[in-house]
Amino acid sequence: MDFTVKKDSISVCDSRTVSSAEHTVDCDVTLPEYMPDVVRVLRCCLAPSVASQQISGDRIMTECDCTALVIYICEQGKIHCFEQTEHFGKQLEFHGEYQESVTVGAKTEFVNYRVSSSRKIEIHGAVSLSAVGLQKLQKEIVSFAEGDGITVRSKAMNACTLISFAGKAFSVSETCEINCSEKIHSVLSVNHYIRTDESKAIHGKLFIRGELFVRTVCLTEDCEVRCFENSIPVNQIADIPDIDEENIIETDISASSVCVRPRSEQSGDRGLIDIEANLYLRVRAYDMREITVVRDAYSTKYETETELRTVSINTSCEKMYDTFLCRESIDVSSTGIQKVLAFECSNIISKTSVSDGAVSVSGNIAADCIFEDANGEIYYVTRQIPFEYKHPTVYENISSSSVTACVSAYNYALGTGGAIDVRIEICINGLVFCGTEEKAVTEITLDKAKCKSVKTASLTVYFAEENENVWDIARHYNTTVEAILRENRMQDEEITHPCKLLIPKI
Repeated sequence: MDFTVKKDSISVCDSRTVSSAEHTVDCDVTLPEYMPDVVRVLRCCLAPSVASQQISGDRIMTECDCTALVIYICEQGKIHCFEQTEHFGKQLEFHGEYQESVTVGAKTEFVNYRVSSSRKIEIHGAVSLSAVGLQKLQKEIVSFAEGDGITVRSKAMNACTLISFAGKAFSVSETCEINCSEKIHSVLSVNHYIRTDESKAIHGKLFIRGELFVRTVCLTEDCEVRCFENSIPVNQIADIPDIDEENIIETDISASSVCVRPRSEQSGDRGLIDIEANLYLRVRAYDMREITVVRDAYSTKYETETELRTVSINTSCEKMYDTFLCRESIDVSSTGIQKVLAFECSNIISKTSVSDGAVSVSGNIAADCIFEDANGEIYYVTRQIPFEYKHPTVYENISSSSVTACVSAYNYALGTGGAIDVRIEICINGLVFCGTEEKAVTEITLDKAKCKSVKTASLTVYFAEENENVWDIARHYNTTVEAILRENRMQDEEITHPCKLLIPKI
């Protein structure tokens, strides 16, 4: 019989930052003539976004926008805001193996400002761009071998392997009504949350239904602060090779930009705003199947060389979805709060850790508050709210996780002593992989120029010790495990007590 080797592949998704770059922002914001003078700056911030990206070889060409927003108080004690946008391009270099899926994100590193006159604000800051790449890594292992006297020691086990992944950029837009009869002059801040309600795979296509929630803080022409909540349906069909309804599907929709613009028209006693969002969908599909891992091999006819490696195998994959409440009391004013004009949870930074089989997610949530104090002065403050979540399930042998946290809802109430009592609902979502490390044969080579010597004795007597293994004995005497078990009428390969074995020649 000819020597035959079959291999199986175990695939995982490798996600990492493949490139990063920094852009320095130096701009002078000069107020137009129709805006009043600056008396006190409430907030100055930078809002970067990636307008487009194009991969060319090992480079990513990006076109970005960075909006400088200045919120200030005029002589009459009213709020005003002015924004100025800078357009810039940036080139990022990366290794070509991640070209299958690369997305670029932008964030503010720092911002400083100086009021040089009542009409001019000098801004200095920096924004960073980071490119995250996905790659399908395949590990090949020997799953079967026969012929030329080959005998293998194998183990059957379940494995969770990556079938396919894909990314898709798309945009959504909608004109929404807001409960405001006053004309909206400008937008102070925009926060969003994307929820995936349903995903269904059918014959290489994934149908996704979700919703984009947008919370906007606006300024009316009378310099009054107003807050609005709107939602836009998100429905997409993505082509994902080899995907089917039996797969474990992981979806993630992120926004590179969410833009809100007020309209001058009215709808009855309501105003109108245009919402446009550039979104990116990431999909990973996993399959649970049984594989055979060859852990050792030799030939009874020829000298054999095996390549043995330690391979990490995910043996299970579970979806994690949960929500929990974070409660915090924020002290924002030593003089007391008379009225909250706006309260927003604008950003969340989190990390996932594993300890004793439990998955924990911790981080900070940025809370922004515009309020009047007891003296009628208006302030804008930002506070970091810490949170920590521990999933109630204890897992065995966690190998990795792709768990993320996002703010899904929040509310507040005025407390005592100049404090705001905040309740934040945080959504925890992702996959948890449990696995093991196995020594697996990746290559088998027979040297047919080196035949093994044939022993003349048909039976050899061997005195086995406790805890020896029949496999090791069979390999030493150039026979098979099956032959020894059959000759000695044994069922198990493990030897539990000293005994005499008959080793047959094959």
